[in-house]
Amino acid sequence: MKKLKERTDAACIKAFVYSKDLMPFMLLLFIGFMFFSGHLHADEAPAGTDYLAKVKPGMKSTFGRESTFEWLIYLGEAVMCLYRYVSTQNVAWFVGMPVVMAFTYAFLN
Repeated sequence: MKKLKERTDAACIKAFVYSKDLMPFMLLLFIGFMFFSGHLHADEAPAGTDYLAKVKPGMKSTFGRESTFEWLIYLGEAVMCLYRYVSTQNVAWFVGMPVVMAFTYAFLN
C-alpha cells in the first residue's frame, strides 16, 4: 500500500510539473480559438446595437462636467494639498490643484 501511495504521489508531481510547463501554450491556444471562432466578435449588423445607450445620460450627469464627481475630486485634492502643506511646510504641493482642474476640464466632458 505504501508503494502505491509513493507512485501516485510521484505521478501527481510529474503531472503538475508537466501541466505547469504547458499552461502558457494552452492559454494561447484557447485565446486563439476564441478569437478566430467568432465568439468574441460583435454581431454583423450594419450599425450594431448599443446596449448601454440608456445609461449615457446618467453617466454624464454623474461623471461629466459640473457633476458631483468632479467637485468631489476638487474637494479631495484641496484636502490633500492642505494636509501635505501642513505636514511638510512646502508650498509646491499647491501646484497639484491647477493640474487636477486642468485634467478634469479636459477629460471629463
